[in-house]
Amino acid sequence: MKNAGVALIVLANALLTLATPAAAELKTQTVDYKHGETALEGYLAYDDAISGKRPGVVLLHRRDGMTDLTRKNTEMVAKLGYVVFAPDIFGKTVRPKDVKEMVEQSSIYNKDRPLMRARAQAGFDVLRQNPMVDPARLAMIGYCFGGRWRSNSRKWLPRCWGRSPFTAHSVTTHPRRQTTSRGNS
Repeated sequence: MKNAGVALIVLANALLTLATPAAAELKTQTVDYKHGETALEGYLAYDDAISGKRPGVVLLHRRDGMTDLTRKNTEMVAKLGYVVFAPDIFGKTVRPKDVKEMVEQSSIYNKDRPLMRARAQAGFDVLRQNPMVDPARLAMIGYCFGGRWRSNSRKWLPRCWGRSPFTAHSVTTHPRRQTTSRGNS
């Protein structure tokens, strides 16, 4: 009886392995592009096992710029079946090393809204022109700094069908209690 149970488990695992669809083949690449004379380096991720045009997502980075976390988040969304492009807002050679530099860089774009919109638009255009992307199904998400700009995108990207910000947590003070909340804006 014990051997029959082991055999059944082995058989079930074999059947599950045969029934499992082919594993996703995640492809990634850096993409050099420009906004005016400024060299930018974005990050593209997609599942190569999917054929045909598919929805595209622009992922706006946090105030720390193009980092390993930005690339990881880009890949995470791409595994869901999207072509995802993380545009470089700060510039190809600008990689903030500490909070002071992050604040300095993000302040440039927070104070100059047309520049921020133009940088995000340049990334949006790179994604829209990608031959794997269905240009009628584009979305934008953003984390922290990028989430703020994603929230404002409805004013300057009306053709984008999906927008979702991921913002930093905030602390709300109430006379009776203090709470921390996380969520979308």
